[in-house]
Amino acid sequence: MKRMTGLLALSVLLMSLTGAAFSADDSTVTGWQKSLIADLTTTQTAYSDSWSGGEAGSFNWVGNVNGGAENQLAEWLDVKSTLRMSFG
Repeated sequence: MKRMTGLLALSVLLMSLTGAAFSADDSTVTGWQKSLIADLTTTQTAYSDSWSGGEAGSFNWVGNVNGGAENQLAEWLDVKSTLRMSFG
């Protein structure tokens, strides 16, 4: 349990540092501002011998891709495109 708490604290610290590094506002950027996030999520289940019936288990996965692009073409025209895909 103590090891799990340490890993959780380390994960939160790393995520907060990463978020701070990428959250800086740079208003001098011109052109398209692009972003892309991809992840893979998996789960596995299994049943013990104490269950009655079939002894089946499962392995599930989902892949996600989230992307976007934005550009200020004119003072009055801001173009923003978003892409969200999931498969699994």
